[in-house]
Amino acid sequence: MTKLLLVEDEANVVSTSTILCINFICTFKVNTIEQIQNEDTMNNQLRILIIEDEPLIAEDLADLCKLNGYEVCGTIYHATAALSAIQTHQPNLVLIDINLQSTIDGVDIAEHLKRNYMIPFIFITSYADKHTLAKAKEVGPLGYIVKPFSKEQLYSTIEIACEQLHKLIDTLLDITKINKRLDAPLSVRETEVLNCVFKGMDTGTVAKALFISNNTVKFHLKNLYNKFNVSSRTELLVRIREWTN
Repeated sequence: MTKLLLVEDEANVVSTSTILCINFICTFKVNTIEQIQNEDTMNNQLRILIIEDEPLIAEDLADLCKLNGYEVCGTIYHATAALSAIQTHQPNLVLIDINLQSTIDGVDIAEHLKRNYMIPFIFITSYADKHTLAKAKEVGPLGYIVKPFSKEQLYSTIEIACEQLHKLIDTLLDITKINKRLDAPLSVRETEVLNCVFKGMDTGTVAKALFISNNTVKFHLKNLYNKFNVSSRTELLVRIREWTN
């Protein structure tokens, strides 16, 4: 399942205005691809977690996301809770406000996402000055949105960013390289399930893609966790990154 984590804190009312969407995909590693859902199911699979210290703004953002057809899975009001929220909700795409009213800013969270989870992200901010843009480019977001913005602009930015990332995808996992690190090689079905997880598919989508039941997918996922010595999808994806880089 493709999920979306929204990190936002500035007290600007979200409204229709101009948007600056800067494509930084050239600086974003292709190994984030496993976090993106395949094109046919992306729209109804995006799950959004909102982290916003202004409740009214958080609610506005949640409403916009819902209007665009995305699911909002929760709202966090403290920036310092963002890191644990990432682990708990395991999002696949993150919208991050750069200037959080906390000791942790959006760039810090973005760096954490990139370093530990390979989760792609888009920055949202009221600032478009050279200094802020320079900081943003250092961590390689998929896009950069300047507030205030409309639901149409938010939607188009997310969709374009995901589409651009899709175009960078031209290979599947290097299973041969992975098998060399395992005590027992992956079976054909385990390989298929692993590739689906790598693409960001949830259990139901994997089942439909492979024409198997949800329980069968869960059975193979359990075997994969055992073989990779992990306990969650996030840990599995991190292990894949470590072994294929």
